[in-house]
Amino acid sequence: MYQDTIAAISTPLGEGKIGIVRLSGRDALAIAEKLFPRRLSNLSGRIDLAQAESVLDVVRAKTAASLRVAVQGLGGRLSESLKGVRSELMCLLACLTARMLP
Repeated sequence: MYQDTIAAISTPLGEGKIGIVRLSGRDALAIAEKLFPRRLSNLSGRIDLAQAESVLDVVRAKTAASLRVAVQGLGGRLSESLKGVRSELMCLLACLTARMLP
């Protein structure tokens, strides 16, 4: 069998939310770790949906202002601002649920 390590772009042409590069072969993991040294471990389970959607917003940004907002979203600004609202809504839901119980 072949011993080469190969890389192939698997994403179709056009704009999309996911970009896939397939690595195959004996040295594939070592290459991936060199390309994305901390990103693989740092992003694993550590970004929420709003931050993930901000990645596409960064790519689509056409002005400096829209890029700035997208980068702030990527940093979790929207998620942080919504934590208080979520907490209040959860308290309200708990109160309403308690009042409905016999």
